[in-house]
Amino acid sequence: MKKLSLLVIIVIAVLLWFWTAKEQKEFKTTPNLVSKTDGINLNNQVKQTENERVKPKAQHSVESFEISERQPDAVETQKALSYLQVYQQLQLAKSCQSIFSELMTDENIDFDRWLTETMRNVSQDELYQPSRVQFDLLHQQIVECSDLKEHVMGLSNQVFIKDQESNSFNQHILVEELAEQLSLTKPESEKEQALSRALDLIETWKDLLSQVAFISKGDDTLTAEAVLELVNQLKALNKSRYEPTALNNSKLQMEITLQIEAIQAQLSAQKRVDETLRNQVMVALHEKTDELFNMLYSNGPEVFAEVNQALNLASKQLMFTYVGKKQIKNMSVDELVPEYVFPMEITQTLIGGIDTEWLAINGDHIDRMIYCNLGGDCLADSLLIRNLCLPFYGVRTEPAACGLSVENFMRTRWLGQHQLQDIRYVVDWLEAQYGS
Repeated sequence: MKKLSLLVIIVIAVLLWFWTAKEQKEFKTTPNLVSKTDGINLNNQVKQTENERVKPKAQHSVESFEISERQPDAVETQKALSYLQVYQQLQLAKSCQSIFSELMTDENIDFDRWLTETMRNVSQDELYQPSRVQFDLLHQQIVECSDLKEHVMGLSNQVFIKDQESNSFNQHILVEELAEQLSLTKPESEKEQALSRALDLIETWKDLLSQVAFISKGDDTLTAEAVLELVNQLKALNKSRYEPTALNNSKLQMEITLQIEAIQAQLSAQKRVDETLRNQVMVALHEKTDELFNMLYSNGPEVFAEVNQALNLASKQLMFTYVGKKQIKNMSVDELVPEYVFPMEITQTLIGGIDTEWLAINGDHIDRMIYCNLGGDCLADSLLIRNLCLPFYGVRTEPAACGLSVENFMRTRWLGQHQLQDIRYVVDWLEAQYGS
């Protein structure tokens, strides 16, 4: 009841603002979409967007809202989807997050301009001009994201913020809704049941890993007041680095660094770890790690992508897997759980000749090739290619992938012959070693 009252108040406030505002004709320049009942696979509508160009964002002086109400038709349509179809919706929603945010901020967003400006920034080329096929894939993504947004907004009562800036609230709310829908959908086929087991096991595994990391941080043996005093000293020392007298004084900077390290060592030394509890949780973690590893190469492409992302603590599927810090809930796994061995580290040990630098460059290519070999969608208009082709994830954008299948991109545009041979060797070894 309270939620309904809040929605009514918001609606009245928005209507009053628009009543007093100066009337102006709005030109809708995003694709004129006709929703499909299944909320996914809207490739047949891509042609509608090919020749459309959108106008710059309209400027709003106040924050406004978009209010969605639960639509019985959308709910019934969602109930008719299989577990795998809802999972595919969720993956699309994750890829659509930046588009969701822009659409909810301003439906007249100039996505062609967005693509051009973003690519110029990513490529550091002020003259960069997207290719026709890159525009086409962007339009396809916009159509599918727009349709999915409209569909998901009808699954429950939601309030979306619409203001001049995109915001993370809008980006995540639809993903969270679809994650909830997936949890409510029963897996029927053997493939769906394997995926459901993997997702449940991943959550258990992550919880155990975070427990071990947290326990490994230890409990303070000093009083709270003593710890607070040391923390305040650290803050004061860090602040002193930027004082005018210290900025260009290398000797003083070194002295400050040594003092900081001494206090950090003191804080670390006073910690006491419950080794008995840590060992108990560590045994459970090893057990679940083995279960996940056994699922990695023998349960289909979706399971591989999910388990590989989890075991490598990666933020994205099949992207950025072998770069960056490995953390669980902002805790360093390398530092707090040194016993944990990442899957590719095992491969490095067993196969030899794979160093960290080579893995950072080629690791994602290995994973994508395995994913494709397991039957994943790797065609020229697949979500994987769009994630590579379009600048949703910054510097790792690969415009050369636009319009090609994953295999053709790797063979003809990106990898040298010897590099491709090395990758195929590792893939063949992994599939022979661990595949079913």
